[in-house]
Amino acid sequence: AILGSLILVLALSGLVPGLLVLAFNVFVGKPLWGIRLDSPEFGIFSPIKTAEFANDAAFRTNPKLFWMSLGLVHALCWWFLIGSVLAVRLVWRQEPVERRESRSWLPRLGRTRRWQRRLRNRLATNPIYALASRHRWPHWVFWALVGVVTINIYWLTIGARRNPGIYQFHLYFSSAMYFINRVWIAAMACSFFLEARRNGALELILTTPMDVRTLRRGRRRALIRLFFWPVLAIAVLHWLYLYYSWQPYVKQQNSQLVFRWHATLAGGSLASFLTDVLALSAVGGWLSLSSRRTPFVILETFVLVTLAPWVALHLLGGSRLLQTRFPNAIYIVQPSAWVAKNLLFFGWATWKSRRHFRAAAAQTYRLKCANVEPAPGAQRQIL
Repeated sequence: AILGSLILVLALSGLVPGLLVLAFNVFVGKPLWGIRLDSPEFGIFSPIKTAEFANDAAFRTNPKLFWMSLGLVHALCWWFLIGSVLAVRLVWRQEPVERRESRSWLPRLGRTRRWQRRLRNRLATNPIYALASRHRWPHWVFWALVGVVTINIYWLTIGARRNPGIYQFHLYFSSAMYFINRVWIAAMACSFFLEARRNGALELILTTPMDVRTLRRGRRRALIRLFFWPVLAIAVLHWLYLYYSWQPYVKQQNSQLVFRWHATLAGGSLASFLTDVLALSAVGGWLSLSSRRTPFVILETFVLVTLAPWVALHLLGGSRLLQTRFPNAIYIVQPSAWVAKNLLFFGWATWKSRRHFRAAAAQTYRLKCANVEPAPGAQRQIL
């Protein structure tokens, strides 16, 4: 519910108005509400644009844009809040309606005979790996996101040459996809342990002779199986973006300098993405085990690893501080700082899960840290 609400708010506040403006400018030939693709008002409904208008330079240039964007975002938020309150008042007493058809069509989607045969083989080698990778629909969702990123890169490179006015929209859209991809990775990293805690399978697994190393290895193999090929495809897309961004400058004298600049940007983005996957997977696994607030684990993982550092870097002056300290190497230092942050998160979460796995799974980790003796029932769960 939290993940769906986040995506819905982002889509309705920034994506849908942007698509409407794009459609009117490209297909109708008239600006919607007087907003053109190259105007600063483009994307004014998005909270990301509100944060950009809040910067000192942008606010001094045109403070009206900031207040307009802030007012529109507040109006949308109040509209969402009032609508949700009215909807809850109408449906909270209603009894759930039972459907004749099965609701479990999504987990069974794509489970062909070949897939089931592979699942049986995984059960024979590592049951945790088989359980964590038994669904096929996450692969399709991830590949759908990769397809959207591919289309966006096309319009940022080849399509922008034919229609330069749409470049700004796809630049904002790439920022939205940045957060959507991280939210999805965090959700997949937390899904196995959250589901196992919800249906009681984790306690059952802990009572078996299976050691913690086998359990962690099975989850890691499932995540590698889910992430490997889409991440490799995104790495190829980084190379394609580098090539097609540099192609218009091939015959110019400074083509090598432009290539190095684009290569630095693409390399930093790719390194940040790869380490984001590692950090989100590790932190999501640890928080899904140790946190008592299971409905907020995905949100906590996303905020801790991605959102809070991004806000500190881009909105609270972190990038400006790095630029003053390293003016000639900002495009190397900034992704390096992001990679270092991800590696620290990865090391911290990996160390925690290795050392306190059973205590966290039995929900006695906080008692252990506070030097409090757990209840006898909790001791039996740990053992």
